[in-house]
Amino acid sequence: MGGCIGSRNRKGDRLTVTAYFFYTIAGVIVILAFARRHSRQDFAVAFGLLAFFLLNVALGTVGRLPKGQSFSLTMDWYLYRADQYLGMDGLSLARCVLGTPALKVILLVAYQALPVAFAIVWSAERSSAMLRAVLWAAVAGLACYRIAPATGPIYAFAGFPWLAPHAAGQVYVDVSMPRNCLPSLHFGWALLLLWNCRGRALQTFASIYLFLMALATVGLGEHYFVDLLASVPFCAAVQAIATAKWLSVRWWLQRWQRAATRAAPTT
Repeated sequence: MGGCIGSRNRKGDRLTVTAYFFYTIAGVIVILAFARRHSRQDFAVAFGLLAFFLLNVALGTVGRLPKGQSFSLTMDWYLYRADQYLGMDGLSLARCVLGTPALKVILLVAYQALPVAFAIVWSAERSSAMLRAVLWAAVAGLACYRIAPATGPIYAFAGFPWLAPHAAGQVYVDVSMPRNCLPSLHFGWALLLLWNCRGRALQTFASIYLFLMALATVGLGEHYFVDLLASVPFCAAVQAIATAKWLSVRWWLQRWQRAATRAAPTT
């Protein structure tokens, strides 16, 4: 079975850890600015955003191999073929986006501005369920990226999107490219924001942002359409976990306190 060696286009050129750092700091500032009062929730969300940043760093390094190895096999060809099988043409969308400078800039900003979007939505409604869902998605995403390593078409296929991929099954990608493709957590996080906001204005904002994120993930060559489809059941499972009472620390503390109260001797 034939194979090919992917592009050496580096994610750090466009999606840097520095960008995530500044956007996360901006998110903390927005939350503290909009907070009606300083409380334990303010400190909790600051800690949550810090964890969110650290998990993004982890997601940016997952799948890298030890020094001395230059390329490793990924599942990119199979994901690309899955898009074709489903009749989804990510190649044409990427050509349109990357060939239109203004549209490319808009979608690149939307792709990188995820922490700011999260900060705006949380500061308005202070949803603890949303915070838990976002963090659980990052943790579960790490496991998925180990199971199904892929980098995205712009890193896997040389000349993408101007040259159609042709790998016949095997794609070897530079190990400096993080394997964080399936599912798309950028799209998944934007979806979780929409699911966890209640106000009409916020829902409109989150819906528009989700649409832009869907265009950005595929149009910038970061993901395949099938990555977005996989994000929907993935996020549904994460949302169920985040809203489950029996997984809440507060729920267990309340149960322990009630049990301790019943067990206390009466005088």
